[in-house]
Amino acid sequence: RHPDYYFEDGNLTILVDDVLFKLHRAVLASGASAFTDRFSHHDGGSDEWPLPLSGTRVREFAMFLSVIYPASRAGTLKSHTLEEWIVILDQSYKWGCSAGRAMAVEYLQSLSMDHVLKIAIWKKYELGEAYIIPSYHAICIRQHPLSAAEGKLLGLDAAVRLAAMRDKV
Repeated sequence: RHPDYYFEDGNLTILVDDVLFKLHRAVLASGASAFTDRFSHHDGGSDEWPLPLSGTRVREFAMFLSVIYPASRAGTLKSHTLEEWIVILDQSYKWGCSAGRAMAVEYLQSLSMDHVLKIAIWKKYELGEAYIIPSYHAICIRQHPLSAAEGKLLGLDAAVRLAAMRDKV
């Protein structure tokens, strides 16, 4: 049983790896559209016959739940690191949770972040170009070129375009 997300009054038991989450169907349905589709044909599972959730790790799922669950049920909104907000964004994107996505983007915008990482995240999750223009500019005027690791993170197309922009600058 998950220490924070196993509610005795929950009506949907989910198994992630080997950990049980007993949640409230209404909270998941209102927060994440993918759960409505995925679990609409199930009665809710039980500890003995939980509904398996594959493709997600316990820690990632718990971070996602920390932003969609009401604070009165699971405590206050936890403070998250940059890496955790990226996981929350990923999980929100995966489960169709627009509120979680918006919250993650808001926090990511306020945190100090490597410019290449920022561009990669904004592109991957289709968050719009306007916010990352300063990151493009910073990369174009810095002294050193893109590293192989940065190029891999950005992908070939974006890395080549950034290198071309740097050449023009």
